[in-house]
Amino acid sequence: MTGHQNLNSLDVYIDLAFNEVFNTKAVLDKVSVANAYDSFDSQLKLITMELVNNQISPIEFEEKQKELIKYREESIKSKE
Repeated sequence: MTGHQNLNSLDVYIDLAFNEVFNTKAVLDKVSVANAYDSFDSQLKLITMELVNNQISPIEFEEKQKELIKYREESIKSKE
């Protein structure tokens, strides 16, 4: 036996060991960064099409683009 009265209390240690062996946090962070770039790319294409189709003005495009860049940078910084 482990000396623990409740085997569920070992879950924390099992999770820590699993994360250390498989480096899951680093992998998840990389996936999140990749998702941030993918999201940025798709949203940029969308607002570019809106601009081309005269659905938004150049000023609106620039504002939306700045928002996208800010969101992407925040998403990436939170994973560093």
